[in-house]
Amino acid sequence: MCNCPSGVRFDDIILSARSLLVEHNRLSYLKRFIFRQLLRRGRLLPPIATWAYWIQKYIFQNLPFFPSNSPFRLLLPLIKLDKNRNFPSFASKSLRKQYPKIIPSNNKSIMRIGYFIGCATDLIYPNIGIALIETLKQNNIEIVMPEQNCCATPIFNSGDFITARELALKNIQSFNDINLDFIITACASGGLAWKREYSELLHIKEANKLKDKVRDISEFLYKEIKLKLGTHPVPIKVTYHDPCHLNRGQGIYEEPRALLKSIKGIEFIEMEDADACCGGGGTFNLTHYELAKKIGMKKINSILKTGAEYVITGCPSCIMQLDDLLKQVNSKVKVIHPIELIYWTYYPDKRF
Repeated sequence: MCNCPSGVRFDDIILSARSLLVEHNRLSYLKRFIFRQLLRRGRLLPPIATWAYWIQKYIFQNLPFFPSNSPFRLLLPLIKLDKNRNFPSFASKSLRKQYPKIIPSNNKSIMRIGYFIGCATDLIYPNIGIALIETLKQNNIEIVMPEQNCCATPIFNSGDFITARELALKNIQSFNDINLDFIITACASGGLAWKREYSELLHIKEANKLKDKVRDISEFLYKEIKLKLGTHPVPIKVTYHDPCHLNRGQGIYEEPRALLKSIKGIEFIEMEDADACCGGGGTFNLTHYELAKKIGMKKINSILKTGAEYVITGCPSCIMQLDDLLKQVNSKVKVIHPIELIYWTYYPDKRF
């Protein structure tokens, strides 16, 4: 993800500088708590997410979190959050609670894959995971979901390399203990962490054994199998946003577009500057929301110009950012992952 003509990876230099700050105790108390308590102890996340779901639903009465007419929004600036911001809703049940660890294919299995879920998919967007699992089952692929933690992307991007390395090693060990043909993810950031950051940034030698098996779901469906789509058309108008960690980070550009165009009924419209950043940037939009919003509104304008009903993107973080900003301009455009469109060709009643 470097644009330097001499090939200098200035992003790595910045991360190294951040790690020095962390070594000198310059990591904020909030990040320290989230990274070293919540994310490090992954078992705490599902129950906390479930509690958050019920709080959102019954204490604040409506979803999403803090409805627009809620007086609690007046307090958000006190914790440095925009009072107009739209928060995603936690799922009532995490993805991992909805499936067993080993999921057989619908017919005789042609291969066995490990599914690296990612925190956002597991706790906020389990619909992405359901779509991925059911699509792979339809294509005679067995799925294994071993114990796993956060991909550690927000942690090492904040400079906490020690905690990030610990979580990465746990993930590697979990997947290394299983005989797998591929490791699949529908999270652009998680895929980049496995393919590059674990070995090159965190210097984990064990990562080299697995990184060549890692595939983004669009990459996998387009290149590694002969995808069997469902028989139901999906007659909607869509456009596609390139996540930075998928396009610039992994070089995946054509694959999701080709998959979308292969779906019967889809009208695909390429937006202007489709590969421009949406401003999400993981935790960036939490700590620098006004700048993230300013960047993101350029993307929103590009989306609206297409007249599309749905904007498709392969990154849960981008989904979160785009959904927030589209709602702020009162747009009815919905943001979904490409695997969901493929899922609808098998199960048209699952569309929303």
